[in-house]
Parts: sequence; C-alpha cells; structure tokens
Amino acid sequence: MNWPLENRIRAGFGATLVLLLVLGVVAYWGATSAIRTYRWVDQTHKVLEELERTLVSMLEAQTDFDEYLLGGDPHLLQAHQSAVQSALHGLETLRALTRDNARQQADLDRLQPLLGKQAAWMSAQLEKHGSGEGGAGPQSGIAAQEEHTLANIQQVIGEMEARQRQLLKDRSARAQSEAYATIVVGVFGSAVTIAVAALASLFVHRGFAKQQQAEASIRRLNADLEQQSAQLKNANRELEAFSYSVSHDLRSPLRAIEGFSSALEEDCGERLGPQGQEDLQRVRAAAKRMSELIEDLLALARVTRAELRHAQVDLSNLAQGIVADLKKAEPERRVELSIAPQVVVEADASLMRVALENLLSNAWKFTGRVEHARIEFGATVKESESVYYVRDNGAGFDMAFAGRLFGAFQRLHPATEFKGTGVGLATVQRIIHRHGGRIWAESQVGQGATFLFTLPQAKG
Repeated sequence: MNWPLENRIRAGFGATLVLLLVLGVVAYWGATSAIRTYRWVDQTHKVLEELERTLVSMLEAQTDFDEYLLGGDPHLLQAHQSAVQSALHGLETLRALTRDNARQQADLDRLQPLLGKQAAWMSAQLEKHGSGEGGAGPQSGIAAQEEHTLANIQQVIGEMEARQRQLLKDRSARAQSEAYATIVVGVFGSAVTIAVAALASLFVHRGFAKQQQAEASIRRLNADLEQQSAQLKNANRELEAFSYSVSHDLRSPLRAIEGFSSALEEDCGERLGPQGQEDLQRVRAAAKRMSELIEDLLALARVTRAELRHAQVDLSNLAQGIVADLKKAEPERRVELSIAPQVVVEADASLMRVALENLLSNAWKFTGRVEHARIEFGATVKESESVYYVRDNGAGFDMAFAGRLFGAFQRLHPATEFKGTGVGLATVQRIIHRHGGRIWAESQVGQGATFLFTLPQAKG
C-alpha cells in the first residue's frame, strides 16, 4: 500500500507513541511495585526485630525472677515486671505489624496464652515467696511444666522467625528483580525515544521525564537500603560489644566466687563441718556451670554473627583431628571409629569444624556407658542430594521429643547422667541453616542416634 510520506510519518509517529506509552506505563508500574516491595522488606525487618526483643524480654523476665527469689533484691523484681510488660507489649506490636498475615496471626494466637501462662505462673510464685510459702528456687529451677511452657514460647518464636526470614529472602529477591526490570524498561524506552527523536520530540521529552522519575525512585530505594544496611551493621557492632561485656562482666564475679570459695575451703574447711563443705562445693559447681553456659552462649552468638567464607573443606580430615583430640582426653576408652575418606564440601571451614566438634563430642559422650562403643562419620546420597551423618550406638533418645532437640538449653537426658549445657546442638543447627542446609536426627532409646545434615553446593 503506497502511503504518502506524510501519512507514513504520522503512522510511524502514532505507533511509536503507543509503544512509548506502553513502556512508560510498564516503567511506572515497575517502580511503584518495587517501592511497595521494599516497604514490605522494611516491615519484615521490623517484625524480626520485634520477635527478637519479645524473646529477650521473656528470657530477662525469667532470669530476673530466679535472681530475685535467690537474693530478694527489689530492683530485680522491678526489672522482672518491666521485662514481662515489655514482652506483652511486643506481642501487641507484632499483632499490628502482621495483621495482613493470617499464618503469623495464628502463631501469635498460640504465643499469647503461653506468655500469659508463664507470666501468671511467675506472679503466683512471687506471691508464695512473699507470703513465706516458698516458690521455685534457683537450686531446683522452674517446674517441669513451666520449663516446657518456656520451651514452647521459644519454639513458636523460632518458627515465626524462620518464616519471616524466608519471607524476607523472597521479598528482597522480588524487589531486586522489579528494580532491575524497571531499569531495563527505562533503558529500552530511552533507546526507542532517541531513534525517533526527529519525529516525536514531544514524546521524547515525556519519556525522559518518566525515566528520570524511575531512576530517582530507584536511587531513593538504594539510599533506603544503604541506610538499613548501616543500621544492621551498627546493630551487629552493638551485639558484639554486648557479648564482650557479658564475657568480661560476668566472668569476673564468677572468678571471684570460685577464688573466695577455694580460699574459704582452705582456711575454714574444718570449721565449716560436713554440711557447710557440701554447700560450698555446690556453690563452686554452680559457678563452674554458669561459666560454661556463658562460654556456650558466646560461641552461639559468634556463630550467628560470623561472616561465611566458603572454600573447599575436607570434613574427613576435620573429623579425624577431632576424634584424635577426644582420644587424648580419654585414652582409657576403647571406641571403634569409622571415618569415611575424602568427604569434601563447599563451606566455611571454621564453622564446619565447630559443627563436627559438637556432633562427634556428643557421640563420644553418649557412648560412654556402652561396652563396645562405635562412632561413624560418612556421607550418602538420598534423592540426588548429598547427606552427611554422624552415627553412634550410645544412649539414644525418644523420637517423641525430637522437636526439642535443637533448642538452646533443651536436654533429653538429666545433667547428672550426661554432662552438658544444652547449647551444642542449637549451635550445630544455626551453622547448617546459615549454609542453607537442613539437619535432623533419627534414634531409638538405647540403640544410638544418627544426626544427618545437608549442605547446598556440596561437592562429594
């Protein structure tokens, strides 16, 4: 069809105008969607921070409660009540932040009665203590039912954190994708505008204006991300400073307790009598256990903050070295050991050493009462996925309690039967999760246990 030149120009201009209008709408929609997504990312950060504050408040309330019953300091009672109110306020804040998330609201419905139950129980104990009836003292710890309630609180908050972190990961990826798409659309629109500048000068101006708006939105989003990154770095520095403070401020009085207890035993041991000496030994044992708990908590915090440095890691060599150290510590033990050779993964070497030390030390500890002890480390493939394991034929545990296995301070065996602080497996789980893997356990009482974990990008 032979159109006059003027008609061709008009048709080309019209087609170009339609194309650029479509590109402009897409760019505007992309920028708007990216802004909305980044706002959701910010809200997810706030939910995670509030979850951490609520858990910390509840743990502080429990600690102040125990210390008040021990020493009767009214300041500790005030601190306990303040921590309880802070935890309940945190719950209200979480409800407001997650009102659009039915799953999180359901989790809060589970969490609220647990927090109320724990707070009510501690209040009742305080009333008994004030009336002289006595309550749960520091020597016996909280009742098993209330310990289970606290464990449930930590579990619910942990599940909420896990879902929020996955949500944060998904939303961040979506935000980056939308920002990238906006840039691509803007660049393509600019190229088309330049190509038809002679025929569509007015639309070129509009196209550039829209592009500039999109770029300005992206710059604002990047500035917001940089600010959030700086805030996270500051928070990490504060956590690190707090860890050092805990390490120094709590260790000093513990060393003083140990030192003065030892001096008291040497200077006045005969005058204390059998009961006094027994009480003194309990004080020293409690100080030692507190020191071990502090060390394990600091180790758990370091695992959470440590920067991952991926490299080729020979897990077999690590396991051999760890087992050699265990043999040196208890040369009288006879344990059959099986370490699979050349098990190599892509991971952080220092963190994987910590994980294997905890798993192999557990296996060594829980086979201590077995006549023919056996410990095995190896790797297998299940459904095209490499799975690594540590297996023993020791005490084992009831799988009905497997949900408590990886929680901090969760023990499935009495401390009098097997020593430990209950933090080791929680540390292992955080290490594996930080690598993007999974960890679980299989066991039967009296027939040993197997701990299995996966590592993405592993090289067998």
